Amino acid sequence: MQASLISLAQHRFIVARTEESCAVKGIILADTRFDRYRDLFVGATVVSLKDVVFASWAGVDAFLNFLSNLNGRVVLTDIRVPFLEIFALQVPAFSNVDLGCVLTARSRETGPAALVSNSDIDLKSVLQDENARPLFLSEAHYPGSLLHILNPYFEKRGSKDFCTQLLDYSRSRSTFSLQFLCFAHSVVRTTLNQLQTIDCSCLQNAAEVLERVNKAKQGLKLLGIQSSDLPEQEEVIKRLEALFLSVTGLLVSLKDDLAGWIEVSKSAGAGSSDFDVTNPAQRSRLESLRDKMIEFGSQSDNVGAAASEVVMGLSCGSTIWTLVSSVQPVPASESALESLSDAFFVVDVFAAQSWDTLLPEIKTELDMLDTMVMNLVVELQGFDAAKQVVQKRAVEIDHLLNGLECGLEGKGPFEAELQTEIQESLIEIISGKLVTVQERMLFGALLGDYKKLEQDFMETQEVSFFL
Repeated sequence: MQASLISLAQHRFIVARTEESCAVKGIILADTRFDRYRDLFVGATVVSLKDVVFASWAGVDAFLNFLSNLNGRVVLTDIRVPFLEIFALQVPAFSNVDLGCVLTARSRETGPAALVSNSDIDLKSVLQDENARPLFLSEAHYPGSLLHILNPYFEKRGSKDFCTQLLDYSRSRSTFSLQFLCFAHSVVRTTLNQLQTIDCSCLQNAAEVLERVNKAKQGLKLLGIQSSDLPEQEEVIKRLEALFLSVTGLLVSLKDDLAGWIEVSKSAGAGSSDFDVTNPAQRSRLESLRDKMIEFGSQSDNVGAAASEVVMGLSCGSTIWTLVSSVQPVPASESALESLSDAFFVVDVFAAQSWDTLLPEIKTELDMLDTMVMNLVVELQGFDAAKQVVQKRAVEIDHLLNGLECGLEGKGPFEAELQTEIQESLIEIISGKLVTVQERMLFGALLGDYKKLEQDFMETQEVSFFL
């Protein structure tokens, strides 16, 4: 799968209402203005997400908060597989929001096919495809334990007996190695989601900054000032796009490598052994994953620094102000002042009455331009957070390799005592460094059988929430 960039301009958030249902299209981000569509959502019992092309973690959190405050029960249907984790792990916190059917792009000829069409959430139906096979066995488009991911939701919505059966079934199909790979894969997926969020937001915000710069150039031209040193929009956007694609491409490759191994592990079943470093192919695969994670960390650092340098080149408000404030003779005609007011984004219609009243407003707008640039630089720090999250998985794989290798002396590679010892030490390492909310949620869903997190974990640990 190739990396691609998501255009906020091409996929605006849109809502369409039909009788008692709403259809959501476009991109869901934390700063999406859901309130603009409140009247369309009020009274809707079903919300289709079929045409959502991207959803960030924080965006889904904001969307669910919005829906939960409408004072009615809402069922989310047509959830696309790439966003299933994001919704499934967050919906349990909202008592009046339920999960409906999941979409999978199984048939290219006929488009997405609904696995389940029941909007009243028949839990056992949700777990089956159209051939009545459990999704854990048949869902090729979701590499990992779908039952584990959905279990937090079923614990809130289903009966205790059903949840026990659900977990017993998923455990019977799992090994520690499979669950660890699923955890690593899901963390990489969420990190990719974070970077795509940053890419989308930064490109949009950079375009807005450049629009202001281009308008300011028109203003300088009206004042008879040359502006050849100011940044060019097409060049800046192309440089940022190339940087973002280089690092997201690495992450997509890493995600696909993990997904491939998970499918092999799922096919092997619970009767197979866990990680075996005496197997050259398996050891090589672990080392390759670790090295790719380390490479991503280094590349993420470089891209973050290079993108910040490009963005800082947009900080030209003070330069423009120096040119504007020293212009002589000052413009005096009404038409000239109005044109300058428009060029420098001045919204106060009375400011264009004279140069003396317009100049302070121009200064305010140019200061705003530089503030927007600094906000972009802060946003790009997300690349460092992404590096830390992925490189922790490299440390865990390294521990796994070294622990298995050191423990082999005098013990067989599959000896239960060794496997238990390695599992316990690895789980302690992972659970001790859960930095983000996503990591904590995924640990609880995928590795919670090996260690339960304390209820007050969120209060006792310093955690952050991806964009």
